Amino acid sequence: MRQGKRGRSSASRSARMPRGTLSPITWPDGRPSEAIEDVIKGRKELKDQTLAIQSACSFYIYLAACDILKFPTKEERRQALATLPDRIRPYVQAEAEKLWRRRHVNTLRRSDHLRMAHNSNDNHSDIS
Repeated sequence: MRQGKRGRSSASRSARMPRGTLSPITWPDGRPSEAIEDVIKGRKELKDQTLAIQSACSFYIYLAACDILKFPTKEERRQALATLPDRIRPYVQAEAEKLWRRRHVNTLRRSDHLRMAHNSNDNHSDIS
């Protein structure tokens, strides 16, 4: 038999695993997708999860916040927030508030800029 790079025969390697297949991955705390689902459905606390799970959950929290902001009135947004599990609601609410401020502050800044430009045109008569 032919010897591989590390002194083992290539036949013993192929006997362990067929070529082109992956070894099964075992997760110490269960599959990550299960942990993410547990957090999003409110079965587990977000703060108790690993940073990787928290990071993955942040995307779903963002999507939930975007869905909340699609409601036209504040009362409808509050009702939609009330339907979320207690453990995840504060995170979605904080993200929704952050997104709302970001969307509306930029609009206000643009309108303030336009108003200031309009007012500065009126004041040219004062300049000698």
